[in-house]
Amino acid sequence: MTPPANANERVIIAESGDVLLTLRNPGAPFAVWEREAEDDDAANESVIKEEGKEDADADQHPKVEGPPQKKRRMAERSRQGAEIQDNLGDDAERPCFVYQVSSQHLITASPKFKSEVMSWSENHKADDGFYHMEIADWDSEAFAILLNMLHLRFRQVPKMLSLELLAKVAKLVDYYQCWEAFDLIADVWVRHTRTICPLSDAYSRELILWMFVAWVFKVDTMFGSTTKLTLQLNDRPSIRDMDLGIPPGILHSIAATLPTVIVKVGAEGKEYILHTELLKHHSGYFRGALSGAFRETDDGIIPITDIDTDAFDAFVDWIYRGTIDISLRLGYPEAGKNPSVSSRTYILADRLLVPGLKSALMDDYFEFFLRPRPEVVIPRCRMIIELFGNLPEPDPLLRFVVDIWVTRKAVFYMPECEEAAALDLPQDFLVRLMLRMNELGETPPKLESFKREDYSEPVAINGAAAVAETVVVIVGPEEKRYTLHKRLLRHHSGYFRRVFVNGVNECRLHNTTSKGFDVFVDWIYETRLRPSVDTKGGEARSMLRAYLVAAGLSVGPLKKAVMDWMFHHLSSHRLRAWAVIWMFESLPNNDPLLQLIVDSFCVNNGVRKMDVESFAMIEDLPKEYLCRVLRKLHQLSELPEKNRVLAREDYSMVLCL
Repeated sequence: MTPPANANERVIIAESGDVLLTLRNPGAPFAVWEREAEDDDAANESVIKEEGKEDADADQHPKVEGPPQKKRRMAERSRQGAEIQDNLGDDAERPCFVYQVSSQHLITASPKFKSEVMSWSENHKADDGFYHMEIADWDSEAFAILLNMLHLRFRQVPKMLSLELLAKVAKLVDYYQCWEAFDLIADVWVRHTRTICPLSDAYSRELILWMFVAWVFKVDTMFGSTTKLTLQLNDRPSIRDMDLGIPPGILHSIAATLPTVIVKVGAEGKEYILHTELLKHHSGYFRGALSGAFRETDDGIIPITDIDTDAFDAFVDWIYRGTIDISLRLGYPEAGKNPSVSSRTYILADRLLVPGLKSALMDDYFEFFLRPRPEVVIPRCRMIIELFGNLPEPDPLLRFVVDIWVTRKAVFYMPECEEAAALDLPQDFLVRLMLRMNELGETPPKLESFKREDYSEPVAINGAAAVAETVVVIVGPEEKRYTLHKRLLRHHSGYFRRVFVNGVNECRLHNTTSKGFDVFVDWIYETRLRPSVDTKGGEARSMLRAYLVAAGLSVGPLKKAVMDWMFHHLSSHRLRAWAVIWMFESLPNNDPLLQLIVDSFCVNNGVRKMDVESFAMIEDLPKEYLCRVLRKLHQLSELPEKNRVLAREDYSMVLCL
């Protein structure tokens, strides 16, 4: 790598710095406000004048084609670009700024710089003994402030900034992800700038700049004020971002007048009040739950009881900030407090159908595990167990974990602390590992050969919309139609994984009851049994329907959930004769529910408590059931009275999985 040919005088930020950072094309257009005429007559007059000048100015400005509105926007961009060109001259003569900086300071403060610098090796040094990095289009004054702050040269940092310069610094801080380094000084800047440039009372460029500054530096009261003003003053269906980088989901939610929904998370029901449009923008799960296409929310509340609040906190932070929290980044001190939060957040993102968050976390895994270093760093056994136990088989992170173990030869360099945990590694992981080791032989590929695109979601081409692709399931003789997320069906059901392949987008379940399927649909979206089933009459019948659906669709976790409910119910009750006949005709003989039905009848003294209906139907009871009852009664007769109880572990789902 060679130094830039037209470098200006070097700016020394760190005297012992090992990096020369060249800023090209400083002062490129920033936050262009594409003016749309308030007055149509004035706008048309402006366009006519522009058109009259086209021939005369053909050599100076590009011709603007299209409708008047588009012409106005393009003409303005053309003029702005021409002004900069006049000031700078030809590309070859444009000034550039060269800064001598310290790679260690860049790495410590900025994940963005860290990713770049850590990819260098010794042979990246130029003949002058420096590493060279080039960037472009930033404002030179704002960039100097950024570098001085990252190198702790606080006396070189101005205490008062204009709104324009403050917004340019905020753009750099957000791009290089170094928010914490600016926490204190940002408060000083904002307080001063508000005195010389108060919030605008018109929908304007200044108002959007203030919104952006408040969002980057987390000035919550100001962000609330600017969004409220934007809602009141903007009479158009969208909000102009000016390429500042405010997450589209935030702009979308503001434009939609900020409706909210309560999401209750975890066993304790921690409440989050979140913007519905932001949830729907990022998450296919919430698009379904909030659209009314699947099931109405109860009083504006969406309960998700079986997930971790730490992971959901990370999800909420990501949808509002657009970046993953530093506590999730592997290798950072903050992540050491609870490294499994990162894995659980990835699992949550998969479940909620949030491809953007999954991709951001995968970027972090890629950077961390592929970083050149002397020691061997591999995914820990605990992480592997968690991922393989909760992600669908084709997930790219599972492939990545296996490939890292093979490439790093983890089997031969496993730390002693991991040897015990390795005994609990999932069979699927071990099988994949052995096959991959066999495939690659004794010389696995080098870390440099890994490509990020090889571990992207197959559906990431179309983003969240592709992840949220829907299919139609037609259920029962009445042919009730359900529009459901294909990804969610395939994730939970072995049956649907086999059916929805090769472009198939419709499936018929003739022998399934819609009432049982309703329980299944509710469960895959909320992973809980529907409250109306849990608490009202006819629960046992509904649960039996749900159990048959789970058995037919190969949904093991739902079978277990229903079995838990049935065990609790049958500990003090027994099934009616018609239900016994139904289950023995519908389930295989080795299904544990059948044995639970038999045992509950015997333990609850069912022979003596038989009613008229049971006597009338006794001849219709299956022979298999009657034989099991006699066998169980004999077993119980040999036990002390205190031991004649049901035990949940005797009805393990392993028997039917």
